[in-house]
Amino acid sequence: ILSFLILVGVYIRSVKFKELLLLVLLGSVFMSIVGIGRGSNNMLSDGLNEFNFNEIGFRATLQLANSARVLYSSIEHRDQYQDLFYGKLLIGNFLGVVPKAQSVYLNLTDTKKHELSSAAYFTYIKFGEDSVHGEGTTIIADIYINFGYIGVLLAMFLFGAFYKKVNFELHLKRSYKASFLK
Repeated sequence: ILSFLILVGVYIRSVKFKELLLLVLLGSVFMSIVGIGRGSNNMLSDGLNEFNFNEIGFRATLQLANSARVLYSSIEHRDQYQDLFYGKLLIGNFLGVVPKAQSVYLNLTDTKKHELSSAAYFTYIKFGEDSVHGEGTTIIADIYINFGYIGVLLAMFLFGAFYKKVNFELHLKRSYKASFLK
């Protein structure tokens, strides 16, 4: 939806501030409902049943606090206990696309289950083996635990350069086809 709105703003008409504010508020409420209901059988209805406007400030900022906690945990753990993983924690994300590939990888290597992804590793650090809760991850923590400070600087520089190129290309093109076919 966000990509569609950006294209509307670039090609058709600019989005008014009131429209943007309304969309951000509606999107925030919707994503809060999804976040609350996540993990249940009927995510939307269960999230809506549990949603409470009195707690919306707490729930909205809790996600930011969790991200910061994971980031600080990754820095502390990597600096004190663990050497860099050099991309090992990224392999599970790619293997997860192919059915049974992660299981085959675990059987062929000496990799532990919690070393398939940074989210699994951070959950292992916090809760131990076979936890029923997930700690989550952030892109910065993921890059840091795999490639260190230099990796974070390089990856974020490349991401910024890519975003700048996409932004530049969008402003140069005057049709949808020209933007997507290049």
